[in-house]
Amino acid sequence: MLKSAGAHRGRPTYRSILVLSLLTLSLAAEAGVSMEEVAPQSPMNLAQLSDSQNSNLLAQNKRRKRRKGSRRRKRGDSSSTSSSSRSVVNSGIKAGAGLVFGIDGATPFMLGGDYTMPLAAVNNLLLDVGGNYWSYSVGGASVTFITIEGGVDYHYPIASSGKIVGGARLSYVNASGSGVSDSKFGLTLLGGYEHNLGGSAVGAEFRIPMISDVDVTYLFGYYKFFL
Repeated sequence: MLKSAGAHRGRPTYRSILVLSLLTLSLAAEAGVSMEEVAPQSPMNLAQLSDSQNSNLLAQNKRRKRRKGSRRRKRGDSSSTSSSSRSVVNSGIKAGAGLVFGIDGATPFMLGGDYTMPLAAVNNLLLDVGGNYWSYSVGGASVTFITIEGGVDYHYPIASSGKIVGGARLSYVNASGSGVSDSKFGLTLLGGYEHNLGGSAVGAEFRIPMISDVDVTYLFGYYKFFL
């Protein structure tokens, strides 16, 4: 009996095999359940991670766009500020008429015109070339004055459409008439106001010739066509 019992203990029985199989199956089942519980979470975590990364990238792009937009607005503001501090000047043709003061017994009527061109080197500074014509008669004597001049004018903006104008011109004056024929060179000073109408302008100027024997003052009103 001892031998049979020992032999019985040394060899596995069907019961022990069955128990081991059941334990193996239970362990495998438990391992399968744990894998099923873990396996679905990993793709979900990856998806959540990718979503969070995408949202972070979108937020960063939005912040970059806002920074770029603020920089552009600042540049636009600075450029508009600099442009508003400078008045826009245009080439144009001035045509006008006026009165001549300073002659005893007469206030002659004058006609004149100028061509104006902005100088790129200096803001609001214009080059002017033009002339005027006027004549008068006193005691049967008639004298005609023709002036050709050129110089520079400075336009100082005082409003959105208004400018104070000041300048100086080198003038050539020819006087001819009854027993008179003379020519003079000199300097003419001017000051006035110009109002911008959009595609044109209107203005008025006082012109004072600093020329010997020409002791007059011009009041000149004009209409300016922008080119």
